[in-house]
Amino acid sequence: MTKPDITLLTPVMSFDETMAHWRDTNPIYHKCLDAMIQKFPTALQEIKQLFILLTDAIYINDGLLFDYSLSKAMHQYQILSIKGEITAYDGFVKTLNQTAENSLYSYVIRDPKGGSWSILGQQNFRDWLEEDYRRVSWIEECEVGLVEI
Repeated sequence: MTKPDITLLTPVMSFDETMAHWRDTNPIYHKCLDAMIQKFPTALQEIKQLFILLTDAIYINDGLLFDYSLSKAMHQYQILSIKGEITAYDGFVKTLNQTAENSLYSYVIRDPKGGSWSILGQQNFRDWLEEDYRRVSWIEECEVGLVEI
C-alpha cells in the first residue's frame, strides 16, 4: 500500500464554507448527514472539532483531509446502520477521528523557527497556526515543512 500524499495549503475557509464545499462534492452523503444530525445533534460538534483539529489547510491526495475523513465516517455510518443507530453513530465518531489520525500519525509539520505540530500532540492545528501569526504566510511561501517521522 502506498502512503498518501500529504500537502499543506493556506487555510481560507470557515467551518460553514468547508461544510458547504463538502456537501457540494458529496451529494450521496448530504441527506444522510442531515438525518444523522437530527438524530444525534452532538454529531455537528464532533464535525466542528475535526475542522478545528485539521482546518482546511491539510490535503491528502489533492483533497481536503477534512472531506476525506468526513466522507469515510459517513460511509461507516451507513454500513453500520443495519446494526442500529447507536452503533452506527459510534462507528461514525470513531472513523471520523481515526481517519485523520491514521493519515497524519507519521508526520510532523515544522515552521522555519523550530515550532512543530503533530496529530499526536494535544493541540489543534488551528491553534498552532494562530500561536504565531507568521505561520499562515510561511505556508503560503512554502516555508512550513512536512517531515515524515
